[in-house]
Amino acid sequence: MSDPILSKPTALRPVSENIPASLKQKPIWCCWYYDPAPKKADGTPPKKPWTKVPYSAEWRGNGKSTDSKSWCHFEKAFNIFDQGNEVRVKSKLQPHDYKFVELSGVGINLFGNTQQLVGVDLDNCVEAGQVTPWATEIIQYFKSYTEFSPSGVGIRIFVYGSNTGERNKKGDVELYDSTDRRYLTMTGHRLDGANSEVVHNQSAIDRLIKEYLQPEPSESLPKPPSSSLEGGLEVSEGNDSRFEKLTSIADRIDWATIFQKASTSKNGDKFKLLYQGDLSGAGFDDPSAADLSFCNLLAFWLGHNKERIDEVFRESRLCREKWGRDDYRDRTIEKAISQSNEVFDWSDFVDDPSFDCAELYAASTKVEAVRTANVPKVETAKAIDTLDDKAAKKTQFQLLMALISDVAVWRSDDEDFFAALEYGDHHENVRLASSQFKYWCINLFFETYGSAIGRDGLQQVVDHLSSMAMKKPPVTVFQRVARIGNTIWIDLGSESWDAIELNADGWRIVRNPPVKFKRTSNTGCLPIPSTGGNIDDLKPLCATTDAGWILLKGWLLQCFQGFGPYVVAIINGEQGSAKSSVCTLMKRFVDPLLKGEKSSIPRDEKALAVDCKSEFALLYDNVSYLAPWVSDALCRVATGGGLKDRKLYSDGEQVVFDVCAPIILNGIPDFADNGDLMSRSLIVTQPVIHEDERKTEAMLRLELAGIESSVMGGLCDLICQGLRNYDSMAPLKLPRMADSVKWISACLGSNEFLEKFNTNQELATDLGIEASPIASGIKELLKSTTNGRMPGTWDGTHKELLTQVTLHTKDTSYNKNFPANPKQMSNRLRRDAPLLRKQGIDISYRDSNGKNLVVIQAI
Repeated sequence: MSDPILSKPTALRPVSENIPASLKQKPIWCCWYYDPAPKKADGTPPKKPWTKVPYSAEWRGNGKSTDSKSWCHFEKAFNIFDQGNEVRVKSKLQPHDYKFVELSGVGINLFGNTQQLVGVDLDNCVEAGQVTPWATEIIQYFKSYTEFSPSGVGIRIFVYGSNTGERNKKGDVELYDSTDRRYLTMTGHRLDGANSEVVHNQSAIDRLIKEYLQPEPSESLPKPPSSSLEGGLEVSEGNDSRFEKLTSIADRIDWATIFQKASTSKNGDKFKLLYQGDLSGAGFDDPSAADLSFCNLLAFWLGHNKERIDEVFRESRLCREKWGRDDYRDRTIEKAISQSNEVFDWSDFVDDPSFDCAELYAASTKVEAVRTANVPKVETAKAIDTLDDKAAKKTQFQLLMALISDVAVWRSDDEDFFAALEYGDHHENVRLASSQFKYWCINLFFETYGSAIGRDGLQQVVDHLSSMAMKKPPVTVFQRVARIGNTIWIDLGSESWDAIELNADGWRIVRNPPVKFKRTSNTGCLPIPSTGGNIDDLKPLCATTDAGWILLKGWLLQCFQGFGPYVVAIINGEQGSAKSSVCTLMKRFVDPLLKGEKSSIPRDEKALAVDCKSEFALLYDNVSYLAPWVSDALCRVATGGGLKDRKLYSDGEQVVFDVCAPIILNGIPDFADNGDLMSRSLIVTQPVIHEDERKTEAMLRLELAGIESSVMGGLCDLICQGLRNYDSMAPLKLPRMADSVKWISACLGSNEFLEKFNTNQELATDLGIEASPIASGIKELLKSTTNGRMPGTWDGTHKELLTQVTLHTKDTSYNKNFPANPKQMSNRLRRDAPLLRKQGIDISYRDSNGKNLVVIQAI
């Protein structure tokens, strides 16, 4: 008989303005949707047919209450919900499948909340729109923010404090704090007369625990039925000595063997689900009840050994901060042992002469459980870390290789090694040497064998896979943007590794693109583009001039050409001109990061190389000065070049990084006085924003969340237009950085950017000349006609030039960039030659009697 088709509940629509402002300020928000609840481990129907599943507005996929990277600010979460679009999520019933669902509201994460936020859930307490007397009494003594639950028949109270009791749920009353792996939905349907803000009220929490959540003296959870625990011995009169013998034998059995046996028992599915921390899968809503149930099972398998029950619980994913409380931990273990009348008989394992229990147990218990007042320090047991798996007669290397034998490995054209890990209907490319791949292996080994793989075994696997990848032909790996022929792919950075595929006919979002992308753990998610979008929706947030917007729009477009060179964007202006905000907006639509989008200029080329390997587009904030080597290095990065470093400080092997990346800088002064850099740059001078026109960060985020899909869609439309127009464009008189300028003009379908860029280059030249320590002296020098030279002409050595320019320059002692010797004069002159040439002054060289003379003349 098939299961009945259930209609999805209707949830109250969130009222944004009623949600406490103090909660909106923190990045602790998500969206949520209704999903059919899976059956319990024993196949019985769930207590509630629907679950409320968190959805991350940050990475656009299923959220996790225990992963802060999936949380975001309220404005973003609310706007994703408010758009009313269906979103793509993983199916809970069929984990390898995806489906589209409609979001039902927003939620707030309690886990790890530094403000110690507590949520009180009162179920079935609203009848015909009226709150029942028992719930009214609770609301009155909390005196904190209170609202209706999404169903409209329950009440939620939010308060600051902590759960000092031993349980979270009893009847229609639930209590969760920052130690619980929970999030709570939030509606903003505030109860009339309730406080509009969240207050601290620990005394109210303690009263609720005492009156509603205190266990009754006779109350106990049902013990596991003896029929489900095969091979056990019941504790009763007459067999006490036999029971004691079995408990001592259990102490000698290693955890890997216990885990394997327990996982294949009648209660095996429940045992594994609890060990992995999957409360809902094991049929539990209350974390405390799940703790007790797991301890019941451990008491049976571990022979009532309290220390070992504690040890294994700490290794499990059920372990949380609450377990570090001595009263809660000891009471839970004592209760579990009192309810467990049986222990498993391990005699047959000990009698096997080939099974050295003592040796394996000694290896599997290398765990030091460190107890602190608040947070338990959990260390994974290094079970059989340095020994062969004697039960399976295989090494850990062999065991893990058997699990990952079908994993595809490959090497990039820069001699890095990758694995393509399959996740349902998509794959993810990870570096073999990365912590992500190693943790994936550790988790796979742990979930399969119930113990952690040793460091040596793990490194053997990495080395072996690397040698396999070395034998394969190199493959080009891309970061964020890839182009092959007339097709461009943009890595969205989403959880499902989707990409935007663009060609002359249009764009679409695809799964598993034919090119290989790489990411880092800090790669952020681009906005999901919408059809019919408009890139110009972003202009008001940039608060720039019309000319400035054309230049910024051009910089965005050139980032997606698929190859360099790239024009460097330099944003300057006074304080309060939104320079940093503009740069952040540009980065948001090119290469967002999860954190640390804005950084300072790197201290050396090695740090710059790391930035280039980790990010597609570089953003450097509040730049006040660019050392000559920095200017030169940024020129190489923007146009494509190499950055060198030693592989290890212990050897002399050199590593060369081939890099080419878009760059955007901002600062108050005109800091870029390098002529070569200025000729590769566009300069946007931001106007000062008047006080009555300024916006808070929260307002900006709210407006951005409402337009980012449209802006990304408009950007994609222009890129497709560029692919259509590029080859058929009429010949242009192109400036330096011709590739980028032509591409931008093709995308825009006009010469508007070219005109603005040429004007901008004249401004850049003027700024560079003003910033140059020698330009004014050279100009004055050419006005003189000394030593029989023609007017407007000068020649001589660099030493002579230094002397003459010093004479024609004012206050050289106060200019730290003024050349101090002929060599510095030579370097500075070559640096400023492009700027001087645009000012009508040509710099050339000629030999005379073995001397290299500088020739300066007006043209």
